[in-house]
Amino acid sequence: MGEEYTGVDEDVQLKAVYSIWLAFRNITCGTAAINKDQAVALFDTGIDIIHQLKSVEGQFTSLILEHVFCTLDNIVFAYNYITKEHFQDKGILSKCLDAFKKDDTWECRSENVFVSVTSFLKRCLAEELWDHSSDFEMLLPILVIGLKKFPLNDRIQNISITLLVGACRMINDKKIIERSNAMEPLAVFLASGNNINEAKKIKIRSFIHKISAP
Repeated sequence: MGEEYTGVDEDVQLKAVYSIWLAFRNITCGTAAINKDQAVALFDTGIDIIHQLKSVEGQFTSLILEHVFCTLDNIVFAYNYITKEHFQDKGILSKCLDAFKKDDTWECRSENVFVSVTSFLKRCLAEELWDHSSDFEMLLPILVIGLKKFPLNDRIQNISITLLVGACRMINDKKIIERSNAMEPLAVFLASGNNINEAKKIKIRSFIHKISAP
């Protein structure tokens, strides 16, 4: 996959790439040992695939993205090979979010893709691979769109709220968070009462209070 997809063989290529990344996902979540060079090479290849698929629609694209993000998550979790310097120098966060930035791609990105990318980014945050204020600013619009598009998905709620709380701690200018409209979907959750336990309500109220406080 050296270029973005074009031409009549696109479906055949996508199916082949799907099979390959399903295999990588299974390998990296198992007990198979891979060395540092292999892990880093596979990680960087996954990031390249995400970039190449950023404007490609369709069922297989969503399936590929899901497997790629899960593979990257497995690599970060199981192997201590991806450093913060590598993550930052390669612009990993920006490249991951490229697959979701176009408005029309949201209609063809599945719920599972959003779960897999937010899970991966949360894992990277836990491993301190990204933690800059500018990183959180970049992530905010995607979290808001995901919360609006998949309001009943408990995993998306939990991960997005955790990342939003992190953004609240890191971003000094509260107007940046206000302009992202992050409070809108969270306020809707509180008002609806659907799928919201007390712990989550407390976290949401705390987030809204910090942003709205003078």
